[in-house]
Amino acid sequence: MLKKILLLIFLFCAVPALADNKPVRVDTDAKLEYNKGIDFYNSGQFDEAVDCFRKAIDLEPEYIDAYYNLGMTFDYLKQYEASISMFKELLARKPDDYDAIYHAALVSYKMNLPEQSKEYLAKLPVSNPLYYKGQELARQMGTDIQTIKASQPAEDIVPVEEPAAQGTFAGNFYYENLPSPTGIVVDNLGYLYVANYSDNLIFRITPTGEKMVYLKTPKLNGPIGLAMDEGGNLYIANYNSNSVMKLSSSHQLTTLIENIEKPYYLYVSGGYLFISSQGTNTVVRYKI
Repeated sequence: MLKKILLLIFLFCAVPALADNKPVRVDTDAKLEYNKGIDFYNSGQFDEAVDCFRKAIDLEPEYIDAYYNLGMTFDYLKQYEASISMFKELLARKPDDYDAIYHAALVSYKMNLPEQSKEYLAKLPVSNPLYYKGQELARQMGTDIQTIKASQPAEDIVPVEEPAAQGTFAGNFYYENLPSPTGIVVDNLGYLYVANYSDNLIFRITPTGEKMVYLKTPKLNGPIGLAMDEGGNLYIANYNSNSVMKLSSSHQLTTLIENIEKPYYLYVSGGYLFISSQGTNTVVRYKI
């Protein structure tokens, strides 16, 4: 199924965010080409539909729905290499588009690339309706999504080298040269952890000011809030990916909670993690 036709009475409309999560606007000419593409598709004129969707993307390179519809059209035409290329372009701009993730898995399966298909299926959260269709696809490959998720390679995490300097807090101090600092938390040894929103990493700083990169991985996507429990496990509000990550005291990174809209502030108390969700105007309490 193609994405719906845009209403032309609006001169502009918002499309999904880029890495900085700011909306972009769709050019009117791009919308016209997009809607012509849908008309051609529905009338069976697929080559003309492809041309229109391509023109829409040329006019508006961040046009998410145009990438999706172009990928779906190529899939229908059994041009699978072109189809998967469009879904990859889309996911580079909107990593949590689960329609695109599912269809990328499906097209990969049609291309006889089961491992690539499984990589996409592993990204489907159980809370998403497409999870169950993904399970059907996984079963065709003789497995299930739970097994696929468990067998995925370890996270690409920068190794931690312990700084030699130790110490305790003494008086006022400025921790400098921290671009885009957001969430902060201090552990029982006096180490300060600082989330870096723009560079997608976590710094750790000794009480005497020695700074190091504590966590850097593609899974971090706009880290904001930080919290830590008594066991030294670090919790990270992964704002742009709508998830909360857990970095264990042994430096193992996992996704603790998926599909929580715009998690912002984190707080640990009494065995629970509290998360403020800006996307839903709620606070979530989660047993840890």
